[in-house]
Amino acid sequence: MRKVFLVCLLVSVLAASASSAGTEVTLSADIGPRPLSEARAGFGRQTGLQLIYVSTIAEAVQSKGAPAGLTASAALAQLLEGTGLRFEFLNERTVRIFPAPAVVPTAVAWVPAAAHSAGGQASPGQLALGSQSWETFVKQLAP
Repeated sequence: MRKVFLVCLLVSVLAASASSAGTEVTLSADIGPRPLSEARAGFGRQTGLQLIYVSTIAEAVQSKGAPAGLTASAALAQLLEGTGLRFEFLNERTVRIFPAPAVVPTAVAWVPAAAHSAGGQASPGQLALGSQSWETFVKQLAP
């Protein structure tokens, strides 16, 4: 009898998890423009998702909000739009928010041997910085 009970319990747990995995939660109400910390709290209440992040990345960040009816992924993308933050699902119920990786401009070009010409141009295999000096280029990279 005990084995039958355990099998039934296992089957019901598996069925419940399979049914919840097949349906994605949607926002039931609009989340208006507000500080990201407040928008995050409203999002968490509506979706039941756990959001984890270092609190300092959300300080003084304003969210544009998200309308009702969006899936959790679409709503979170909308809430983070323009903030410089991104997200990833760690599992079905947990989402990590993190700063988007910095993109460094690539103003450096490699001069192939065929493009080399005399007259002060970069030698084959050297870096060409256009009209910038190396010092100017490096200063632009510094924050």
